[in-house]
Amino acid sequence: MKRTLAAVLLTATTALLAAGAHAQTTSQGLTREQVRADLYRSFLNGTTSADEKTSYPQAPGDRASVAAQRTHEARVDPAYSNFVQ
Repeated sequence: MKRTLAAVLLTATTALLAAGAHAQTTSQGLTREQVRADLYRSFLNGTTSADEKTSYPQAPGDRASVAAQRTHEARVDPAYSNFVQ
């Protein structure tokens, strides 16, 4: 009897904790559009992880030229129209 009661209480407690943790993680964060906009801005600025992987912890010296080139391409190329708002 004591084992059954202990198992039921343990199961109920675990279920309540799991439900509370799930509710906390789903109520915060960014929308998909906000994440896409942030990624697009970092791409245009030249601050993605791929841009900085060879120069970490120092910023790459050509970041300004990369940003200027990407901004120009975004204005000219219609493929970037999905990102521009």
